[in-house]
Amino acid sequence: MPLAQSLGIGGPDRLRPIVVPLETSRAYNIAKTDAAGDPVTYDPCKPIHYVINPAGAPPDYLAFIMPAIDAAQEASGLSFAYDGISEDSWQSRQEGTKPRPIVIAFLPQLKSATATSDTVGLGGSTALTMNGIVMPHYVTGAVALKRDWFARQSADHKTAAEQAVVMHELGHVLGLGHVDDPSQLMSAVNQGQLAYGAGDLNGLAKLGSGSCGA
Repeated sequence: MPLAQSLGIGGPDRLRPIVVPLETSRAYNIAKTDAAGDPVTYDPCKPIHYVINPAGAPPDYLAFIMPAIDAAQEASGLSFAYDGISEDSWQSRQEGTKPRPIVIAFLPQLKSATATSDTVGLGGSTALTMNGIVMPHYVTGAVALKRDWFARQSADHKTAAEQAVVMHELGHVLGLGHVDDPSQLMSAVNQGQLAYGAGDLNGLAKLGSGSCGA
């Protein structure tokens, strides 16, 4: 790695500097690797566009989504770009074949192979596969948030808890999986963690230090 990048300055084509966490930790899990065994990432030389579908959202949805985006951007060194509101759905991003903005949507029910009755958020991204080979970059993703849970939290002014859920799901979008360490925000079960832990920060920094696309 070039000296400038090792110091966190980043290459000339990156939109933001490479992040060097203050504390080293291996308490993270990379969700997907490409054919070379490297983490699948978003392209650090392109902004990650995202939209919000506000249908069913509490009135203060920007108060917890925007700080969560800022936290994920700061931790990963990847650049996010807000494209405004949209009617696009969570489902529309489940089989992406071309770059499209990430969708953040509020759903009455969250359905997936891993969702339980206690699940209040889902998140993930799609990578292209060509001839059975996983390509190195994600092309799109989505976050689904459970409407009634967020309505209750907003009514009780629990913005920090809402932000933590969005940060967790953005961790999945950027390429982190769950960990067993309860001190990390990417723990499968949240035990009061409201910010990224050392492992989360190291994992996000790794995901943000990927290669630029062609």
